[in-house]
Amino acid sequence: MSVQPALHSLAQDVPHDRLYFEDGNLVIRSSEDVERKATLFRVHKGVLALNSSVFAGMFTLPDAGRDVQESYDGVPLVKLTDSAKDLEGLLSVLYDPG
Repeated sequence: MSVQPALHSLAQDVPHDRLYFEDGNLVIRSSEDVERKATLFRVHKGVLALNSSVFAGMFTLPDAGRDVQESYDGVPLVKLTDSAKDLEGLLSVLYDPG
């Protein structure tokens, strides 16, 4: 996964119907689809860090740009280049491993 530069407006972003938790402390934004819509996933940093060394490392980086850090719905926003389908698959496994 790579972080995508902040080039897009959030006007056409849609929260995922199942993987958008009100108590989540991070929003992940997928890449845009052919209709220029992206999916938002509000998840928990702890769940991601526990299951992914990539996310764990990302969360331990210093907050050098804290004043310019983007947020959505009151929590930090991370924009990824992965499709909504790919992120849904990954997050579904983490949140419902059965």
